[in-house]
Amino acid sequence: MVRNQLVLARPLVRAERRPWEATTRPATPQQVRRALGRIIPQLGTPAPAPQPRGKAPGRAAGATVKRAVRHPVVRKGTKKKVSAKKTAPKQAILRE
Repeated sequence: MVRNQLVLARPLVRAERRPWEATTRPATPQQVRRALGRIIPQLGTPAPAPQPRGKAPGRAAGATVKRAVRHPVVRKGTKKKVSAKKTAPKQAILRE
C-alpha cells in the first residue's frame, strides 16, 4: 500500500537523487520517499492539532474533599506448628 502511494506521489515531487544515482531514469520509490517531507505540509493531515502539555490545573476552587473510607483490619489466625514426629521417619531412613 505504501509503495502504491509513493508511485502515485511521483509526479508531485522532484526526486531527491544521490550523486551516484542516474538522472535519466524516473524517480524510484526511495527517491520519492526522501522528497515527501517537502509536500506533506502542503497536503495537510486529518489528525487534530496537538494539545498543550504542562502542569495540571489541579482541583477546582471551592471543591469539598471527603475523607477516605476506612475499613476494619482483618487478621488471620495463627498457623499450627508441624510436629517433630512427622520428620523423624525421614531421618531414620537416611541413617540406614
